Parts: sequence; structure tokens; C-alpha cells
Amino acid sequence: MKKFKIVLTIVMIFFVSLLFSRALKKNTEERILNQTSVNNAANFNLRVSNFGTLGSGSSDISYPSLEYPIGSNINYLYIGAVWIGAKKVRKDENGNSLYWLPNANSIYDVVNESDSLWTPDLELVVDTLTSVGFDGDANLYELLPAYNPFESSALNNQYDEYNLLDKVVKIVGNKNNFDDDNDGLIDEDNLGYPFNYNDPSNIFCFTNPTDEDGDGLFDEDTSYPGFETSLSYFYDYSPFGTAGQRDYGTAQAYNMHVPLGIALKQEIYDWSAQSYAKFAIIKNSIYNTSNSDTLFDVIYSYYLDPDIGPEDWENIASDDVSSYVGDGYDFAYAYDADHDDGLTPGYVGIKTFLNNNENYDCWTWSVGDGPDDSNVQFPGHHNEKYALMHGVNPNIEKYISLKDNPDLLINNPRDTRFLYTLYGDQNGFNNPSQNSINILPGDSLVYYSALLLGDSVDELKSEVALAEDFINLNFDYSLFDGLASIPYLKSLENYGNGNSIRINWETLTEPGEFRIYHKEEDAPESTWEYIVVDPNLNTYVESDLDENVSYKFKVASLFGDVYLESQPLSITPTVSINPDEMIATAEPISNYPNPFNPETIISYSLSTNDNIKLEIYNIKGQKVRTLVNKRQKSGYYQSAWDGKDDSGKKLSSGIYLYRLKTSDKLFTRKMLMLK
Repeated sequence: MKKFKIVLTIVMIFFVSLLFSRALKKNTEERILNQTSVNNAANFNLRVSNFGTLGSGSSDISYPSLEYPIGSNINYLYIGAVWIGAKKVRKDENGNSLYWLPNANSIYDVVNESDSLWTPDLELVVDTLTSVGFDGDANLYELLPAYNPFESSALNNQYDEYNLLDKVVKIVGNKNNFDDDNDGLIDEDNLGYPFNYNDPSNIFCFTNPTDEDGDGLFDEDTSYPGFETSLSYFYDYSPFGTAGQRDYGTAQAYNMHVPLGIALKQEIYDWSAQSYAKFAIIKNSIYNTSNSDTLFDVIYSYYLDPDIGPEDWENIASDDVSSYVGDGYDFAYAYDADHDDGLTPGYVGIKTFLNNNENYDCWTWSVGDGPDDSNVQFPGHHNEKYALMHGVNPNIEKYISLKDNPDLLINNPRDTRFLYTLYGDQNGFNNPSQNSINILPGDSLVYYSALLLGDSVDELKSEVALAEDFINLNFDYSLFDGLASIPYLKSLENYGNGNSIRINWETLTEPGEFRIYHKEEDAPESTWEYIVVDPNLNTYVESDLDENVSYKFKVASLFGDVYLESQPLSITPTVSINPDEMIATAEPISNYPNPFNPETIISYSLSTNDNIKLEIYNIKGQKVRTLVNKRQKSGYYQSAWDGKDDSGKKLSSGIYLYRLKTSDKLFTRKMLMLK
């Protein structure tokens, strides 16, 4: 009976945890599950989250997860996640190091040096800790954005103001040493809010759009090397000092997450150039945010759960195969065992670069047998996650080394998942050397990983060599000279009186010929029509369209016999502000703050008495509010806008235009409303 009660209690705890997590998921669905962005400028679609994860990771998030090639409807990844491990000296609340008492059998059998029971021969308590983006078997997330739902009561009402900024932010078309906005300045506006992990401003959010150079444009010329760059940011602790654990998932109720105290900045780069368009570079900057604690023997790992097959098929996970390539390449990869009769021919792999003296390992296990670190604080307990991460097998019945047995799964396909890991000499705590990996207090360490896609193992090897050389050359864009590249269709905008569309695009390298295609959206593929334009324009207005018809557009580049085209976009023409009226000017009209929530002040001055109109438009060019419509004397004026339309309805977040019209002048500016 006692055993039955124990089992019943465990079951009840599990279901309460499950229900709690589902309730949290329901209440914070937009916050938790939908803060993703898709990198799609290369030859794949990669979903990036604001956790430490890649891919969809859930049936609640729509595809693509990792689609290759673009438009194929074939996905290669359920979820990928970074794992960080390290040794850390345990301390009490006053910062004193703790020591195990003799025969300790609980976490409370510890003393510090000031305790009467302390003796010089006591063993220092050194925890082997891990913080994971996602643990597939325990369903845990421990690398979370700062403005996590658990923090909503600890921020003095900042949560509502900033949580929507704490997400993935992306820029496309960035080119090294390039003036994107033609203002004569290069790389002057970094992407997002300038990061400071101590954050004196107490925002702890890097995705606030910024205008460092004061030209009225946000994040327009960034210094990031990716033609397409996505940024996300996460912590394994609460940056606001909120008490309690900060993990998420169905196992959170019985998981003991002891944070390393790290902040992680993730930058993901990809390029559309030939031979470079099948891999993404993941740059993870790991910050030790402690002012006193060193992180010893740091380990960087990537957990990959590839589910490979057509996205509309069920049970695509059951016949995946994983393997490993050594011989100086040192990467892990997976593919579909029978290639789905030719539908799924590709391979997906992962490779990490640091120095040249690290050790690599790769482990696989059956579903449900994943490594455990739930009781890492107890004496004598073996942290299975940290063990695998530095090449030690804690259970030979469960864990298989793909590095030592690369062919083992080839004839034994399964729902594969693997942990690919890189680590130093593991002497960093007792006898550090140049091959030890430690992060001192307040210091940081950068790891580069390549997410590889191709149609053979040899192609993945080639990509590893390309990626490594590219990183070592500090992302030298001259390598792209003369290479064919996929054009990127950035946006379609309504223009003028309702029969014109402005097409905006980016190209990484200049083609021999550039085409703009359009057709009615529901018309057959054979009805595409095109015109040839100068690709260096980056924008073109297509006129004489029917405002009652929805159109589809795409752009294409020709490099000799090589033809490459973008993904198509659709739009229905509507009446818009004529962009020719949106004149950049030094006239005194501005708003502050920008971005704003919930109100901004628009300031302007008149040199003479005049009839003026001050109006607000949405990005489609539709007028939503008239603030001023009268004759005013010369002078300085201010008018507040509270984000509502003329009817008093609160408008949604987004870009809005404010327009000041006088008898002979027209000034238009952009502003960003955030909720």
C-alpha cells in the first residue's frame, strides 16, 4: 500500500506539472511559442526561436522548421538546442565557499570555513552544472528570454512594455562595409538594442529598435557579417533577481535547475551565394555574469533531434539515421534511411569550431533514455548530462558513441537524436592549461557552429571546409566575388492611386540580368510575365495593375546559364500615400519617444502663419487619425498621439507615418508603436 501511495503521488505530481505547463502555455502562447523568425535568404528555411533552440520543436508551431531546399516541403529538424555545461564552486548566500561534511548524504551536509565543523581536509563542493535550451526527454527549457512570463510580477509593470521586444530580430540584405540607406555612413546602426548583460538601464532586452546615428532610420546599416542575420538572447537565471527556479516545461515541477549564471547572445548568419547557401553559422557568445565565480571546464554541446521527411506526412521520425565523420572534419549528421523513395535525399549536420586542441564526442540514445541532471546537488550523484558532454558514458546500456560507432545506426534506423559536444582537457579546475576552457568572472567566450545541409556526406565535408575558412578569414565578403547568388524579395508595398506596387529586393552579388515577374495570384504558372531591370536599384514600381486583383511577384537573377529566383510574395493593390511625398528633410518635425508606448509627442514649428494638417497614417497609407486641422500662428507646437484612431479605438503595434502638411510643404516621418 505504501508503494502504491508513492507511485500515485508521483503520478499526481507529473499530471499537475503537465496541467500547469499546459495552462501556462495557453496563457502565454504568443509569448512562448510564437516568438520565432524564419531565416529564408539562402537555400533553406530555418526557424529560430527566442529560446536557445532552432526548428519548430512543437506541432503547435507551423512549418517550416528546417526546410531544404526552399519550396521542397521537406523538413529536416524537429528541434536543435544549445547545451552549456561547467563546474562551479557552490557558495552560500553570503558568497562563502561550501565544503562537504564527512559522510554527507544530503545537500544540507555542508559548511563554510567559518563553521566550527570545518577542517582543512574537507572536500570543496564543486557542482557539475548544465543549462539546456531544450531537453527532449525531460521536456525542459532552461535558457529563456529575459522577459519570460515568470517575470511578469517582478518588473514594476515593465513586462507589458518590453516583453514583445524580447524576441528574435532579423535583418536581410546586410553587406559588410556597405551603405544600405545611401546616407554616406557605413554600419552606423547596430541591429537591436545595444547589449549590456549588466544593463544599467534595467531593460535587459536587446531587441529594442535603435537609431544610434539620429537619422530617423532604425537598424539600417548593421555590422553583422550575415547577408541575413537573426539575433536572440537568453539567460539561464533571472536577470531581475526574481527568486525561484526559472525553467519551463512539463518536467519543471521535479527538476532542480541550478543556473550557471550565464547570458547567451545568439547570432545566426546565412548567405545566398553559391556554395555558401546551404549552411548557416551560429555564433553563441557566452557571458559569465558573475563578479566572483569562475566557470571551470566549460563545455559547449548541441542537441539535435532530426525528424526528416515531407512536412505533411505523419511518422517521419521513425526511420532517421545518425552518424559521425572524424578524420579532422568532426561533425555529426543525420538523414532519412530510405530517402522516402527519393523525396528526401538530403543530409543535415552540425559542426562546432573553437581552437584546435578540443575534444569532440557525439552520443545517441533511444527516446526516453536521455541523460539526467535533476539531482546534481546531491553528493555522489552523477550528472549524466555533464558526463556525456565531456566524453564519459554514465550508462553503456543506454548511450551509444557515434564517434566510436559511426555505422551502428545505418542498418538500424530509429527516431534518432544525438548530442554533439566539444570540450577542453577537463583540468581547468585543478591544473589549468592552454587546453582548458574556463570563463573568468565578467568574461565571455565565443563558439561558432555550422548547421550543414547537403545531398551527400561529401557535400557536408565541403561545407565544413568552406565554413571554417570563412570564419578564420573574419567573414571576408570578397570570397563572393563572381559567385551566383539567390535574390531576396524583401517586400511589396502599395504605391500611389491603387494601381501600382513598389517591389523591394536585395542581391548579394550582381547578376548579368535581373528580372521582376508578376502574375495574378490564382492564374496558372504559365502566365508569369517579366521585365528586365537594373538590380542595383533595389526597388521598382510596377504600374497599370488592377486594384481588384491579387497579384503574386517574384524576382530572378541570371548568372550566365545559372538561373536563381526568390520565393514569391502576394499583394492586392490599394490606395496609398505617394512615397514621393515622403521627403527626408531637416525641417523641425519629430516625435519623442520613438519607439513609444503608449503615447508619443509630435513636435513641429512654423516659420509663418499657415493652414496646417497633422495626420497619422498606417503603413498601408490609410489615414487613421487627424490631430490638427486649422490655421496656426508661427511658432513651436506639440501634439500628443495616444495610439488611437479617430473613433477612439486602440491600434495595434507597428510602423505608422505622421504627416505635416502646410500650404506649400509636406513632411512625412515614420514612428514605431510597441505594446
